[in-house]
Amino acid sequence: WHKLVAAEHVVVRTARKNTEEALLAVSKLADNNQLTGKRFSFLLSLMAKELSKEDIIIIMLSLNSDGLSTTVPTVLHNLYSLATNPAVQERAYQEVQSVVGMTEDITSAHLDKLNYIKAIVKETFRMYPNGTEISRILQSDLILSNYHLPSQTIVNINMGVHFRSDKHFSYPNQFRPERWVRGESTEKIHPFLLTPFGLGTRTCAGRRFAEQDMYVLLTEIIRRFQLSYEGTQPMKQVYNTLLLPAGPLPIRFMPRKL
Repeated sequence: WHKLVAAEHVVVRTARKNTEEALLAVSKLADNNQLTGKRFSFLLSLMAKELSKEDIIIIMLSLNSDGLSTTVPTVLHNLYSLATNPAVQERAYQEVQSVVGMTEDITSAHLDKLNYIKAIVKETFRMYPNGTEISRILQSDLILSNYHLPSQTIVNINMGVHFRSDKHFSYPNQFRPERWVRGESTEKIHPFLLTPFGLGTRTCAGRRFAEQDMYVLLTEIIRRFQLSYEGTQPMKQVYNTLLLPAGPLPIRFMPRKL
């Protein structure tokens, strides 16, 4: 516990120091009429909302700690999914070629059209979730499958069971991004079954940032490299606050001709 607290203090101090330095740099650039929209764009958007300095520091802390801790394993899971499913990878490459091309910068307009890339990310969340469960404290009595659960009971829902159940998905153990592509699948998937970022007031504050981050990164990797999995055993996950790959992923990156 003491090691955890000490590590958390380091993270908070670093985030505070970096944010305060960035705020000072913005102030100096503004005083000299040298501030442009491209530099410090995210920080400027927060400042435009008239947030307090403390609120801005907390937001930047969350992006750098919570965001990185979840985005990295998610990207690794996606790379594994691509490397072990050549047909999926080829279709993704064809989509990237068609929508973005091989040399253009990736824009938000491109991301709007990359439906198959988004389906790959969603299917990866289903096959290899970052979390094992959703926990809630009941606010009132509940009858669940003929069991009476009194108020204040802690309920844990193992989402992985639902994600791999043939009651909810056809061929649940197969990686099929097509099930998420509108107009290509006849599956009737409950709209709230797969919600990796949460819903409503508990939705992840960095959802849009994380999604854009992953879409851009995967698109750039797919158009520059062909991936192949060099391992002899399927990837396993281990629990370490989040579900992570159990070890290094032997994925080969072979450069494509641009």
